[in-house]
Amino acid sequence: MSVADVIDDVIGDLIEDIVVEYEYDIDLDEEYLDLLMYIYNKLAKAWFRDRKPDLYEFEAKLRDVRRRHKNKLKIVLSYLISRFIKERKLARARDRDYSHPLF
Repeated sequence: MSVADVIDDVIGDLIEDIVVEYEYDIDLDEEYLDLLMYIYNKLAKAWFRDRKPDLYEFEAKLRDVRRRHKNKLKIVLSYLISRFIKERKLARARDRDYSHPLF
């Protein structure tokens, strides 16, 4: 089992609900794995202070937070999804080919 599988299993439904509810500009079919890894990196850094957690330790923490603080978790996930979209747009803008006219 991978980190992406754990996140999808524990909070995948919340992520999909948030994307639909707030109509975020993200294609879950193509970018879902990147989004899951982005969320993992941010949560692991915040919860474990840059120490790479064991997969089971991370899963236990994620399940505990979902059980105890589901509403707060939704807010954090919404923020992380919006940051992921913003960083993705910035990365695409930097890679833009300016040799052709835009209009």
